[in-house]
Formats: sequence, structure tokens, C-alpha cells
Amino acid sequence: MGLYQQSLRVKYRAFQKSLRSLKSGLKACNQPVFFTWSCAMKSPHSLFLKSSLLALSGLFATAFFFSACGSIQPVKTETPQTPAAEPAPQTKTEEPETVASPESPDEDEDAPDEQQAPQARGEGCFGVLLPAKGRSRRLGAQLLETMRLHPFNEQGRLRLLDASAAADVEDALEQLQHEGCFGAAGLFDNDVAEAAAEAAAEASFPLIMLTVSDAPLKKEGPVYRALHTPSLVVRSLAGAALGRPGKKAVIARGEDAYGRNMAHLFISVWQASGGSVIAETTWEKLDSKLGETIAQGIKKAQPDVLFMPAGISDSALLLSHLASQGVWAKGEKTRFKGEKNVQEVTILGPSEWYSPQWLKQAGRYAEEALIAVPFAAETAPGAKFLSQYEGLDHALSAYDALLSDALYALEAASKSGSLRSTRYRGATAGLDLSKRDALSGLILMTVRKGKFVTAGRGR
Repeated sequence: MGLYQQSLRVKYRAFQKSLRSLKSGLKACNQPVFFTWSCAMKSPHSLFLKSSLLALSGLFATAFFFSACGSIQPVKTETPQTPAAEPAPQTKTEEPETVASPESPDEDEDAPDEQQAPQARGEGCFGVLLPAKGRSRRLGAQLLETMRLHPFNEQGRLRLLDASAAADVEDALEQLQHEGCFGAAGLFDNDVAEAAAEAAAEASFPLIMLTVSDAPLKKEGPVYRALHTPSLVVRSLAGAALGRPGKKAVIARGEDAYGRNMAHLFISVWQASGGSVIAETTWEKLDSKLGETIAQGIKKAQPDVLFMPAGISDSALLLSHLASQGVWAKGEKTRFKGEKNVQEVTILGPSEWYSPQWLKQAGRYAEEALIAVPFAAETAPGAKFLSQYEGLDHALSAYDALLSDALYALEAASKSGSLRSTRYRGATAGLDLSKRDALSGLILMTVRKGKFVTAGRGR
């Protein structure tokens, strides 16, 4: 190794050490993307920070001078994608019923190996990793706003860090470990999830991930997924419908990737549970005329269950045409006793239906339809969660509640000394860290008298 290269390596290691110290000193600023000079000067550690920044400037200049040796390469970033958040209406009612998946065993064979949770050091801090750039930046910004009001942040125990790209996540995890934080939770796109799960697993650093990626399920280490994935939604709805008489199902959906995936999952779960899918109807673009034709076909098929993985507008339109044909959602009790030409069918819809927009568009045709969600404002825990975040510029969603519960689950694990024995139920349906898919159930909701309410399992 040449003299210049040796000198560069020594100075670069010194630069990394100074940068870690600078980040630790700036933790009071709580900036997720970058640290500003003005924030640094407002810190109680400003004297230390000024000297650190001056030292860093010299190291930057030296690193740039020796860059001709080719030892330091820039890290490329990736642009994440993330599913849209679902808003939650702010009303109150009874306690929820968590719907268990018909395929969810009591013990998960792929659960992380039992390990003692490392003792939290210092003030017991936790990381929150959120994308500040790319297609997921809006949801990331909303979650960041919520997390700023989280009790842990007010106690100075949160580290709000950028997770826009794989390199950002790796740097964030390194900083959290350097500070002695216990674990982290955050929002991750498919492009970043793989690297995040791998980095956390290699470091044995607890990480709860809000992601549709299967990466957390494939790593050996304390890495978990906590999100209402399409598979979990379908299994939960199927489990609720299986508790009612009748096993003949019809699927009505749009001809798109989302509809095809949801239909495929439902067919697999339904048939494995002894049910049969007697028809599947699709559309490219649903209008009133086509909606009437589809509704007539569904009535003729006489199903016991109708699974409709469709958007807000399409589902509201089709429900109105079904009602005109005498097909209505079935409730816990008979709704149209003694009336001729009326069919009562168990109607199942995706989590996206749980919104004020769908309730307004579907109107009375939404009554008794079943929806599975991870968070409901109508539950007592949900109402309490909403009351803690008044004054936000955005409506709280399931993502806010899941991220908050993930942090509380990590705190519970740090106190108990065991991750695998940790089960926490707060604002959501609950997290179980004995399983890699930590969100193992959903809350079953329906509509009665124009309002969302929790629903029991029909028999």
C-alpha cells in the first residue's frame, strides 16, 4: 500500500469517528435527513459541535485531495416505493374483536431463535427510520410529524433518522448501535427492505419493519414485519366468513394486478378451508351498465359469500346495483325476514373500504359489509390513540398506530429481557414478537346505521 493510500485510510477512519461523535452530539435536534449548522449552534453542546465541524472540514479537504488514489467511492441511493396510507375516521364505540387467520398456527416455525434482549443503555433510546426522499416521502413526512409528538420523543428517547436508501439505513443502524439504543422501527420500501433486514440481522439489532416485502421473514435475527399485508387481510376475512353457514363464494374484481393477487390469495385460502369458488367476474372499467350486468350474474349464481377486492368507487357502484337486484350484505341476524326475491350474502371487502370516502359513496349499501383492519378509531384503544395526537395536519392512519405500537413493543422487550416472549397490544390489533410476521390478526369492522362499528364473528 502506498504512502498516500495509508495516509488516506488513517484520515478516513478519523473522519468516521468524528462523524459518529457529531451525530451523537446533535441528537437533540431530531433531524431525520441532515444536520444543519443553525441546529448545531442551538444545541447545548454547541462548543463541542463547532470544534467537531471545524475538524471535519479539514478531514473533508484531505479526503478530497487524496481521492485520486481511488480508495473512497460515493454510495448510490435508491428510490423507495410504499403503499398509500389509509385514513381512519374519528368516532368511538365498543371494544374490537381480533380476527385470527385460519392458517395461523399458535407457534410460528419460522420465528426468530430465542434470544435475550440486550439491555438498553443510557436513556433507553429507540430509532425511527423513515424515508425522506423518493415516492414514499409523503407518507414518511406524515409519520415523522406524528413521531415528533410521540411520548418517547418528548422524553428525548427517539432518534428520527433517514431511511430513503440502503446506505442511509446502514448508517442509521450504525449510529443507533453506537448510542446504545435498544432497537428501531420504521417504514421500508421493497428496494430498501432487503438491505435493512440484512443489516439488522447481521448486527442482531431488533428492527420492526412496516413493509410489504418478505425480507424480514427470511433473515436469521431479531427482524420482524408489522403490516396488514394482502395475505393477512385475505386470511382474516376468510376466517370471519368461515364462521358463517355456506361455503360457496363468488369473486368480483377489477382486471388489475391488485385484484388478481387478492383473488389468487382468496381462492387458495378458501379452497384449503373446504370452500368453493363458483364464479369470478372481472372488469377493465366499471360503468353503470356493466355494473348492472355483473350484479345480475352474481344474483343468478346465488353465492353464500361475495369477495370484492375493488376500490372505493367501483365497489360503491357495484353494491348499489346488487341492491337493485335484491342482493344485500348479510348481518349477524336476518335483515329481510319474509321478503321475497331478496338474497343476503356475506360481503367481504379490503382494508381500503375503511374510510370516510367509502362510507359516503356506498351509503346504505355498505351496511353489514365486513372489513378487516389493523387499527380502528372506533375501539377504545383507537380513540385514546387519536386523542394523544390532536392538532396534526394529517389524519392518523393505521401506519401511525402500527409504528407507535412497534416502539412500545420494543420497550416491553427491553424491560422483560426477551424478544420472543413479548406480546403487546396498544392502538392496533396487537404485535407478537414470537413470530416474524408480528401482526398476526386484524380487527373486524362493519357498517351499521351509517357508521363503522366493530363486528363479532358471525356464526
